[in-house]
Amino acid sequence: MSNKEGLINFLKSAKEGRYDDMNTYIDENAKYIAMKEESDAACPIYGAYIGFEGFKRLFESLKTSFDTQKFELYGITENEDTAMAHGYFEHKVRKTGKLFCSNWAMVSEFSNGKIIQCKFFEDTAALEEAFKS
Repeated sequence: MSNKEGLINFLKSAKEGRYDDMNTYIDENAKYIAMKEESDAACPIYGAYIGFEGFKRLFESLKTSFDTQKFELYGITENEDTAMAHGYFEHKVRKTGKLFCSNWAMVSEFSNGKIIQCKFFEDTAALEEAFKS
């Protein structure tokens, strides 16, 4: 399986809430950075998440925080050890009812066919504004 196929399958599993399937595509010590490595009171999803349980905790937090209105994948590129996906989403923040829209990108590093690190990028100023009451 190529890095591109691994990332497509990972994203599809995450989108459909099939967290056990996500485990197939990530290394047991994988690190997922949700925009900022340190947690921050401005946004409950910021931080670094480690391993399958960390990924699961992050995606459960996303599900709890957002009502996803739209999630589009525009494309994925890859090289020997990296795959990069990009797209667009619209989320309604459950806590505030505000709509958060952003282009996004995710860079994933691979080793032995599994994701060892992901970093997600989006409009963090708009994200933080959407979380404000």
